[in-house]
Amino acid sequence: MSGKQDRLRESQRELSHAQRDVKKEVTRLDTEEKKLIVEIKKAHKSNDKVRTSTLAKQLVRIRESRNRLVRSEAQISGVSAKAKAMSTQMRTAEIMAKVGGVMGDMNRVMDVEGTRKA
Repeated sequence: MSGKQDRLRESQRELSHAQRDVKKEVTRLDTEEKKLIVEIKKAHKSNDKVRTSTLAKQLVRIRESRNRLVRSEAQISGVSAKAKAMSTQMRTAEIMAKVGGVMGDMNRVMDVEGTRKA
């Protein structure tokens, strides 16, 4: 296996790991958001406006963080797809080079003039 393929495989592994980490963080933020919503409702029932507004601001920050993470997950996914496409193109180019070599060998071996006459 060539060094390029090894590097590509390693980068794919790192991208997958990063994507998993981002998904875990998004899940954690979702859980935190649900807990915060419950706290906001409790604070609102007890007419604690200062606490309610503070928690609401925190909720907005959590949602913004979550949205940023979702966008970065999409970017990581895009990079991974491009890397896979590049890998496929690399393999196709290698195969085509081999096919070209085989066709050249066949042309040298075959009797082109004899084939034309027949």
